[in-house]
Amino acid sequence: MIFGEVFERFVTSCPACVMYRALMEYMFAPAKIDGVFQRAAEKQYQRELLFSTLVDLISQVVTRSSKSVHAAYVKARAQICVSVRALYDKLNHVEPGTSRALVQHQQFPVT
Repeated sequence: MIFGEVFERFVTSCPACVMYRALMEYMFAPAKIDGVFQRAAEKQYQRELLFSTLVDLISQVVTRSSKSVHAAYVKARAQICVSVRALYDKLNHVEPGTSRALVQHQQFPVT
């Protein structure tokens, strides 16, 4: 690994932070989120705006990294190839089954 030595310092000094980040990156990987959408969506579709992009923007608001969806959109405007209107249309029409599938996907099994 190219960054092996640097990574080891982080693991040694703050292992919980490293584990948390790895867990979050695993759980919220765009391919996994888009897969949830593909399996759960009945009427909605994906073209230019992926479901994982919506989840990313909403998560910025939930974690208070951005004050609003619009603020998160403005920060990521260069990477998002749709209008703000298209973004809000997509958000307003997320099917309940898709939201439910996303929550179920993120749950940890109880042992």
